[in-house]
Amino acid sequence: MGEAAVAVARAVGYVGAGTVEFIAEGEAFYFMEMNTRLQVEHPVTEMVTGQDLVEWQLRVAAGEPLPLAGDRLAIHGHAVEARIYAEDPWRDFLPSTGTLAHLRQPREVPGRVRVDTGVREGDVITSHYDPMLAKLIVWGENRATALRHLGVALAKHEVAGLRTNLDLLRAIAEHPAFAAARFDTGFIARHAAELLPPTTSERGAAADDPAIWAAAALTMLHDRRTMAEAAAGASGDPWSPWANADAWRMNGDGYQDLRFRRSGGDATPVMLRAHPLPDGRFRLGLPSGSVLASLAEDAAGPLPELDGVSRRLSVARRGAARS
Repeated sequence: MGEAAVAVARAVGYVGAGTVEFIAEGEAFYFMEMNTRLQVEHPVTEMVTGQDLVEWQLRVAAGEPLPLAGDRLAIHGHAVEARIYAEDPWRDFLPSTGTLAHLRQPREVPGRVRVDTGVREGDVITSHYDPMLAKLIVWGENRATALRHLGVALAKHEVAGLRTNLDLLRAIAEHPAFAAARFDTGFIARHAAELLPPTTSERGAAADDPAIWAAAALTMLHDRRTMAEAAAGASGDPWSPWANADAWRMNGDGYQDLRFRRSGGDATPVMLRAHPLPDGRFRLGLPSGSVLASLAEDAAGPLPELDGVSRRLSVARRGAARS
């Protein structure tokens, strides 16, 4: 393919950066088109060659010679790129619009983890431009290692406020057929039942998963307690029992009512009732029933526990709102 691409460029006397595309079938490949620019996948080449193709493009456009001859290039390791899009895979990949209420991206590691992006938290994604949010590129000594790095990096990529393809990308990265390089243009359709199961749709997760409601409730209760303790500390009587945020009631069971609203246009509020217990836990009344819940925290972040089972979740704050 490399030889054919060079022959195409030479045949037309082409000077500049360009990308020749082929389609492969078995051992044969066929010319599709040539784009007179770098493609969105160019960071993969940069990661395995250690070269800056954008710099090369500018130097050639300025009349300079190629910085390095093709026969001196060497490929080391394996790189994979994932494109994070504001789109809904469960609705035939329709673009998603809205505000990036929360955006956390994996930490870049030179030569190993790279994030190319042009958006920031708070930006509005509209229908007027391509909905790509970022390109995530990872490198490893071999394909298996690169895919492990990809899975870790995708797990650390968080977006709230609009639909994304992150769940699909995570499922692809973990799929055994993809790990074995058994894929083609029909890969997603062929494995749709595993990659796009209805039960894991972002759309229905918040409505059905008690852990998400519990995490939101526990985070709000923690915030209220923190604010009450700060206010008490700044007052003239920091030990006053009236500064406690424990929902104590005389001759009655103490509780706090929490009011939430769903995203996505559902205006019906959801009311949760939290009963504090002497051991620091809460009995939470959730849409799915009552659970015993507590909130711990370690170096990786909040760790809610429901009925004795811990689950790692991230809670994003947006003013008084929670995502």
